[in-house]
Amino acid sequence: MADKLNYKVGMIGALDMLRFKNMPKVREKAIQAASSAPLPKTLTTNEKAKQRHPEKQEVIVAEIRQNGADAKTIVLKTEDGPPSPRSEPGSTSACASPSAGP
Repeated sequence: MADKLNYKVGMIGALDMLRFKNMPKVREKAIQAASSAPLPKTLTTNEKAKQRHPEKQEVIVAEIRQNGADAKTIVLKTEDGPPSPRSEPGSTSACASPSAGP
């Protein structure tokens, strides 16, 4: 069957194949060299993400700007004063407001 294959591997392709073939050896070496210390309970990156992206945040409407006949900008601030994080164009925020009753 090998004589039926007409496949040429270029120099870069051969190097990629060699690198792929040796990958288990490289991974095993990295695993053996790794520390046996237990992983931390929480990671700094995850803690920062929780602070910057809370599940819920209480805000108040600080300002409403009219941006034409059919568009408004609503500026929100947290209850303790600092502004809420700046949104990127196209991002969305889900808002809920307490109702006055049925």
